[in-house]
Amino acid sequence: MLTSVAGSMAYMAPEVLMKKGYLSSVDWWSLRVVMYELLFSKQPFKGKTNVNLTQAILHEPLHFPEGLGN
Repeated sequence: MLTSVAGSMAYMAPEVLMKKGYLSSVDWWSLRVVMYELLFSKQPFKGKTNVNLTQAILHEPLHFPEGLGN
């Protein structure tokens, strides 16, 4: 299990932010964040500070924009 924290906060998986150890599977989370940005031209979680962003990633549900595929 890895425990280091490095990278851009907006792309970090909850396991990384909780600092309890994680595996390489967290890379799938980061890839999904990038895919969300490519599809919707915005980040899936928002926060004005790192603390707010962390709380959003850990506790807020993910919302998808409406009207896709119409």
